[in-house]
Amino acid sequence: RAWLRCVKAEQSNLRAALDSRLRQLGREDEGIALAVGLLLHWTVQNQQQEAVHYLDALLSRSTAETVHRAGALFVRGYVARSQDDIDRARSSYEECLRISLKHGYSHERGWALAGMGLLDLIRLSAMQPTERHDEVFFGMRSELRVAVELLEAAGDPVIRAWALCLLGELHAQMRQTATAQELM
Repeated sequence: RAWLRCVKAEQSNLRAALDSRLRQLGREDEGIALAVGLLLHWTVQNQQQEAVHYLDALLSRSTAETVHRAGALFVRGYVARSQDDIDRARSSYEECLRISLKHGYSHERGWALAGMGLLDLIRLSAMQPTERHDEVFFGMRSELRVAVELLEAAGDPVIRAWALCLLGELHAQMRQTATAQELM
């Protein structure tokens, strides 16, 4: 709460910093790094449009496959999902995963796997019970377990907790209530 209050109080300065990184060639990665750090702020303050504005502008100015770009792609996917733009969310998570695997960014790989797990859960919940296959469940469970491990190793309790809840929801959808409760 203290961090969110501080960020909200400094919102005009943060915007100025982001705007400055948009105007200065070669400083986009600094802006991208700052934008990644603002995910919780933009989410709690319901400022997804501001997030989209800055993320899209910064990501379009630099294609360098940095750790910050991978993180920004996760944030862009998270925001897109909150706006029900599943296609944009999936493409952002997939690009985050591709960059993370290519460059060994394990924290961001955990983020991407968690985000893709959410999208897969949405798809799974839309399936009829007769369409649900164990292979879908086992694949999703494996990916979410990897996400949880990577996020724990990275010391990211917030997204790790989210990934654990997604894993719990997966077990709940497969009617494995005891495991779902334990994970949640």
